[in-house]
Amino acid sequence: MKTLYKLCLTAVTSLLLIACQSGPAPQHYLITPNDQAITASHATPKPALRVEPVKSSAILNTTQMEYKRHDNQVEFYTQSQWSVPVPRMIQDLMVESLVKSGRFSDVISAPSDLSTPLRLDLHLYTLEQDFTKSPYKAIARMHVRLVDTHNQRIIRSKMFFDEETILDYNAKAGVEAYNRLFSRMIPKVIDEIAR
Repeated sequence: MKTLYKLCLTAVTSLLLIACQSGPAPQHYLITPNDQAITASHATPKPALRVEPVKSSAILNTTQMEYKRHDNQVEFYTQSQWSVPVPRMIQDLMVESLVKSGRFSDVISAPSDLSTPLRLDLHLYTLEQDFTKSPYKAIARMHVRLVDTHNQRIIRSKMFFDEETILDYNAKAGVEAYNRLFSRMIPKVIDEIAR
């Protein structure tokens, strides 16, 4: 009887553990724009540039991937998320793209103890998948500021906005739209700060 009781208890415990398991692991995504749009410059490069950490609201400074189905209501995907927090991903994309462009003698990612003559400040205001109306849109809005670090003078300051159609109602299609969007936006940012 005691053995039967232990077997039943083990079986019930196993079933409870199986039932309490969470669903499948979430999919992880990165924004990976087509870097073919960035062409290497053969002109004399500008002085070295330090790219500061991207500033953003707390809602963007996570690995959660947001979307909207209704105006003024943000939701998060449960089975899809960013591989790294969005600001870090954008900073890494900018550094990689700036290095590839050859427009600056060196590009450093902050935080760094190295000082540079130029500093790039980025503030990401919007990165959302908007499903409130058709056609669905991926939207990004980012302020860019180039600063002369010797005298703390703003050299360039511009707000960039872009949107791209999302072809399907899911996270993967939203990420693909972000890839197309940033394939256009990043070269524009580089052209603006390197002119």
